[in-house]
Amino acid sequence: METTTTTLRWGVLLMVAYNDVQVRYSVTSLLLYL
Repeated sequence: METTTTTLRWGVLLMVAYNDVQVRYSVTSLLLYL
């Protein structure tokens, strides 16, 4: 169905965006502590 595909797509996008934010935050914290 269209809805399922759209939902899955948005879910993946949100997961990728969340992971990207987490990685950036971790790198920033490491740089600040160094």
